[in-house]
Amino acid sequence: MEEEKQTNEMGEEVDIDTDLDIPVPFGIACMLAYFVPIVGGVFFLFSEKRNKLLRFHSVQSILFWIFFGVAFVVTAILWWIPFLDGLVALVLVISWVYIMYQAMQKRARKLPIIGDIARRYIYKD
Repeated sequence: MEEEKQTNEMGEEVDIDTDLDIPVPFGIACMLAYFVPIVGGVFFLFSEKRNKLLRFHSVQSILFWIFFGVAFVVTAILWWIPFLDGLVALVLVISWVYIMYQAMQKRARKLPIIGDIARRYIYKD
């Protein structure tokens, strides 16, 4: 089993299991879960059974893309508010790039609300 040391958000050193069931480098797999909308998250969620960090990123990715779609539907309905669609798009794209970078660095960064849901689903706490 391949493990790496990493510091978590509380400053504690933890072991990161980077051994996967699939032949893709760990950081790339985590990033791809976000890069390919919904399909990437679903693929890695069902193809990886052991690695909880990759499964966390997969679930968070699925929820992020669902939220992304809902946000665009809401901005389309509220078309009369100036700059709302551009502002929402900017926030979502910045969030998407940030979370892909964090995933590639093998960090479990939780997005507000959907990160907590993904964590509860994967870690059952």
